[in-house]
Amino acid sequence: MIRAASIVLLVTLLCFPQSAHGGVGSGLLKGLSKFVGKEGAESTAEKLTKGVSEEVADRIATRLLREGGEQAVDRAADLTAKHGPNVIRALDKTNNPAAILKALDDLPIKSDVGTAASKLAAGEAGEELAGLTTKYGSRMLSAEIKHPGLATTYAKSLGDDGLELSMKLNRNQALDIGRHLDDIGNLPPEMRSQLLALADKNPAGFANFARQFVDKNPGKVLFTAAAAAALIANPQAILGDAENPGWLERTSDSIFDRTLSPVISASIWVLVPFLAFSAAWKLYKVWRIDSYVIEKRTSPKADKAK
Repeated sequence: MIRAASIVLLVTLLCFPQSAHGGVGSGLLKGLSKFVGKEGAESTAEKLTKGVSEEVADRIATRLLREGGEQAVDRAADLTAKHGPNVIRALDKTNNPAAILKALDDLPIKSDVGTAASKLAAGEAGEELAGLTTKYGSRMLSAEIKHPGLATTYAKSLGDDGLELSMKLNRNQALDIGRHLDDIGNLPPEMRSQLLALADKNPAGFANFARQFVDKNPGKVLFTAAAAAALIANPQAILGDAENPGWLERTSDSIFDRTLSPVISASIWVLVPFLAFSAAWKLYKVWRIDSYVIEKRTSPKADKAK
């Protein structure tokens, strides 16, 4: 009964906004009729508003009409018809459904709208995502689709710069750099911008450097002001490139040179003389045996025996 009433209210509010809100508009039903025809609009509206309460219907209709007018209502109808009721639930996650609607509409990959709407509609995580989407628009949704659960951290720590960087990273790189986002975010603004410019220019090298540092120095902070300044001053030497290893990789090699290499060298210096002595001793013993046999054969006693 409640669902039926909410459907009627949603259709009424969005079909006849003049009587409900004092404005003039074509409404959701007219928008839906563009896709399913007037005869099927009501049944389609019922299907597309499944699970949407009367309160939600009233709230969305009122806000959309107030913030975006008829055009916003038509656009909501379009997206709902194409991607289902999660669009309506997504629009209800903030007090600014017009901003969410614009973000969904602005997604560069239109097939992502349904995925983005489902993420926005998902409980507390959806509320957090909706708040950030209101601030950062479709960039927030694109980043969240590419890096589920990580993109919100990039946005909260680094804002637009963080979202832009995340879109250039694969999943492993995003995880490696993601461990240091708070430290990077706490740097002075100018230094933070310079550091992010390096990450943007060489994302693979930056992520590799961050991962190796954690592996070799668990529990230590990488991006202090001093370390960031050193990295900004010597990016190629520290991060490396496709042809040259980074500083940590070279450090690993030098550790080998300073520790294992001397041990191996010392072992060789001991082992080679030992092997040479053993071989010489065996040759000497063979020579002695041969000499003894020859001596026995040529001795006077041997001649007398003949």
